[in-house]
Amino acid sequence: MIKELTCICCPMGCSLQAEVNEKGEVVSVKGNNCVRGENYAKTELTAPVRIVTTTVIARSGEPVPVKTEKAVAKDKIFDVVKSIKSVKIDLVVNEQSSIRINASRVLYFDPFDLKDEQHDADIVFITHEHYDHFSPKDIEKAANDKTIYIVPRSMKNTMLKNKINNDQIYPMVPGQTALVSGIPIQAVAAYNHSKPFHPKSNGWLGYVVTIDESRVYICGDTDVTPEARSVKCDIVCVPIGGTYTMDAKQAADFVNYIKPRIAVPVHYGTVVGKPSDADAFEKCVYNHIPVCRKLFF
Repeated sequence: MIKELTCICCPMGCSLQAEVNEKGEVVSVKGNNCVRGENYAKTELTAPVRIVTTTVIARSGEPVPVKTEKAVAKDKIFDVVKSIKSVKIDLVVNEQSSIRINASRVLYFDPFDLKDEQHDADIVFITHEHYDHFSPKDIEKAANDKTIYIVPRSMKNTMLKNKINNDQIYPMVPGQTALVSGIPIQAVAAYNHSKPFHPKSNGWLGYVVTIDESRVYICGDTDVTPEARSVKCDIVCVPIGGTYTMDAKQAADFVNYIKPRIAVPVHYGTVVGKPSDADAFEKCVYNHIPVCRKLFF
């Protein structure tokens, strides 16, 4: 028996002819221009799978796009969607680049100027040593006895000097990946090209975390770099205030390049940058990429 189908692995859309025997096994595939077409036909005719894309509702009421990290069996799609829909993600920007994500885990990034002492952090991420990103008094407000601290390797001694237990410190270097408390983490270099504020040699970081099927990129203090441009994510929290980081126009060009599903502007309006930077940023971001403002003045 010959089955005809169109390969969806790339825009070429090869027309495939697959020979299937009486046992339902694919004997041969014709019409494909590469091995992916053959593999696609065999999988599609015997055990079809799909990447599932949908949205979850944040606790603030906003829809957040998510997708499965890997393809799932086609006959399980509705079960997967039902499971995903039960997830609630809440992303709050407190000030500057102080971010809290509340989902299946509670994650803090560069806690700064926190008003409340919630002591609910599963993981605290620190991008670098500057006072508006590394604030021991605010870390203490977020942390508890079981909190794990993800930091640049160059900051490990700084954490120890602030009486953080060595066993709870997880130092990382640019390009490293890890699985911590069930959260996949990718460390991304964060630095300036020619400005002196964030030298590449310091090994300071941004982070990509995958939580509840959503990839979130916290850029840290960075210019537009090859490492940043290589990131694939659903949500990006990008600095727009200029001086120490990319400015609003540069940040918008960066967002348009990496094409996240949602862009969240940060690092403007207080320590550096103007509240109006968000207007300039949003104006330059492509219309199909929603800009979600989390800072209000």
